[in-house]
This record gives sequence, C-alpha cells and structure tokens, in this order.
Amino acid sequence: MAKTLVWILFLRLFVAGSTPAGRTNLPALENTDSQLVEMTITGETNINRFNLYLNLPERVNPASFVSGKIDAGLLTFQIPVSFLDCQNKSLLHDFRKMVNATEYPVVSIGIDTGKFEEIVSGGGRSPVPLQVTLSGITKKLHSHYSIQPVSPGRQILTGDVTIRLSEFSMKPPQKMFGLIKLNDEVIINFKISIKTA
Repeated sequence: MAKTLVWILFLRLFVAGSTPAGRTNLPALENTDSQLVEMTITGETNINRFNLYLNLPERVNPASFVSGKIDAGLLTFQIPVSFLDCQNKSLLHDFRKMVNATEYPVVSIGIDTGKFEEIVSGGGRSPVPLQVTLSGITKKLHSHYSIQPVSPGRQILTGDVTIRLSEFSMKPPQKMFGLIKLNDEVIINFKISIKTA
C-alpha cells in the first residue's frame, strides 16, 4: 500500500511537471557550456575604419576563448582587454589607454539567464538585453542576434551591439593635432558557442 502511494505521488509530480510555469523545456544552464569565441570592435575615424579582435581572423586562438559564468541572474563573459588585438599596434595602444586598461583590465558582457535559456531553446526573437561594463561603467543595452545549430548539442549565437563611448565617460583620442578624430559610436560583434549536455 505504501509503495502504491509513493508511485501515485511520483506520477502526479511527473505529469504536473516540477518546473515553474513558463520555464518548461528549457535547457538547464548548469548543463550548458558557453564560450565567447569571437568578438570584433569596429569603429571609424573621420578618415578610415578599424577593427579590434578577440581573435584575429588569421590566427584563431582557443586559449583566448572566454567562458561564461553565471552570477546574480546573468551569464557573464569577462574579456581581458589584453586579449584584444589589432593589426595597427598604435591604434591598439590608444584603445587600451582610452578604456583605462591599467585600472579596468576587463570588459564585461552579461546576458540575462532567463533570456539566454529562451534563446537556446529556440523561443523569442526580441532583442537581447545586455549589461556591458567598460572602463568601470555599466550600461544596459540591447543586441540583435541570430542562433544557428552547427551540430547535435551545439549552437552558435551571433549578435551585435552599438555603444557610444561618451555614455561610458570615455573621450576618444585625437591624432595629429586633432585632425584625425574617432567617432563616438562603435559596434561590438560577438559569437558565442553554446554546447548543451
């Protein structure tokens, strides 16, 4: 009789579902490995365009991949500024100086965990709310994205977000007595590899 009662209770819980309402069929983030595998920061001056890379396209380095960590409802990627590279070393030096890399050696991008689970499960198409921290200042921004399966259990999330340097209290450097000026707006493109167990 006691065994029958236990089975009835188990079946009721199983049929009713033990996940909170609105959270069914979502992959558990604990079983998800997310890595930022590519990031490009694109900006323009009044005379040309430039790119800074997490991984230069000609030499992708898995050692530079940044794993996501879950903290306070966010899946956060902490990108060391030292990981960023550029073919123009003078420009790279200016960027590190502008973001005050000595005092703030990390750029942080956070995605709400609930939204991330929704994206991975194939639900939702609205822009992703991001929390971007640059030079010690955090702003809430929105990113457009697309997600594509590349193999069983693996997807690639691609997105971009536009930031204004002035919103992060950064003053773009000027070269040659102010003749070359960096535009206030830069675009961050990112690619996240998502593996689910």
